[in-house]
This record gives sequence, C-alpha cells and structure tokens, in this order.
Amino acid sequence: MLAGELTIPIEDGPHKAVIFISGSGPQNRDEALAGHRPFLVLSDHLTRAGYAVLRYDDRGFAESTGSFEDASLRDFADDAAGAFRFLEGHQDIDASGIGFLGHSEGGYIAPSAAQMVDPAFLVFLAGPARPFYDVLATQAVDFMRAEGAEEADSKKVKSQYDAASAILAKSVPLPEIREQLDTYLKSEGIRARDRRSFLDSLATSAIAKSRAGNW
Repeated sequence: MLAGELTIPIEDGPHKAVIFISGSGPQNRDEALAGHRPFLVLSDHLTRAGYAVLRYDDRGFAESTGSFEDASLRDFADDAAGAFRFLEGHQDIDASGIGFLGHSEGGYIAPSAAQMVDPAFLVFLAGPARPFYDVLATQAVDFMRAEGAEEADSKKVKSQYDAASAILAKSVPLPEIREQLDTYLKSEGIRARDRRSFLDSLATSAIAKSRAGNW
C-alpha cells in the first residue's frame, strides 16, 4: 500500500497531472535529503502553474508498506504504473494528460512504467545517460576518491565492477549469475561479508535486466 499526496490546483478541472518518481535509495514523497525537499518544492511550483502532482513514499519507507530491500526496478515501475491508474480514475484529473517525472534512478523507472500504461509525457531530471552497471561503478569510485582512497584501489574497484557487469550481461538464470559473481569476487580476495554487500548492490540491476531487458 503506497501512501502519498496529491496536490490539485484551485481552478476547476480536470487537470493534467504529473507523477513524481524518486531516485535511488528509500525516499519519502518529498525526496527529503540533507535538509532539502526538492519534490515538495517542485510539486508546489507545478500545482500553482495548473498541474496536479502526485508524489508518494517509496514502498517500505515512511508511510508506505512493503519491502524496499527486496524490490527490483521493475517493482518500482509497477508502483509508478499503479499511481498512474489511480489518477486515471480521479474525477479532477484529465486521464489523457497524465505523465511521469523521473529523477536520477527514476529515469530508469519511468520508461519501464510507460510500457505498462500510456503516459502523455515523460520528464527526466538528472536521468542517467549510461547503463545502470556503469553508473554503479562510477558512484563507487567517486565515493572512494572523496574518502581519500589511493588511485590504485579505485581502479581495482572499477575493474571489479566491469568484470561483474560482464557476468550480469550473460543470458543465464539469476541463481547462476549470483553464483558466478560470488566465485569471481572470492577469487579477488573479497571477504564473505563484503561479497554479500557487493552482490546486494548489483542485485537490482540483475533482476531488472532479467525482467525488462537490458536498460
């Protein structure tokens, strides 16, 4: 059960509507982070401009039920499609004018949701322009450099992500992919706990690929 907030202009409708899709990590409806609430600010601006806006807490976070950790990108696309269907039946909404706004990882989710429903438009804010595997690798290396890691260590992690992405790209069952990944990481001398963390960071990517093609 997803909990959220629908803001509607004070003028008579029906109104065109925008569904906000958050970025990576568990987010509430405002996408609150570090004292900022960008989705709240954007929804206020768009509603004053005449658009209805629906934003919701990610599954398993804030007031929404379910499990965030066990969800794939495809599951999040299901959630966005459910939000779309909710608006289609709302008396104040123009069913022919509903679209998605995806931020960051939402830029992967919105096109997948668009395969399930028929949005009038798609908007991307800082949407990734590279494959999901590349984004994960770049983020990992950037975090290491920001923490002062040696360049050789950063390059090693990048090569490990590249090797892992090659395994993920194989057209084999997911259990076999996970086994091959674990074997590879073990050969790199990575401890069991760190291997689990590494595998978890790649799990969403692998599940999304198996269910919705290579994004």
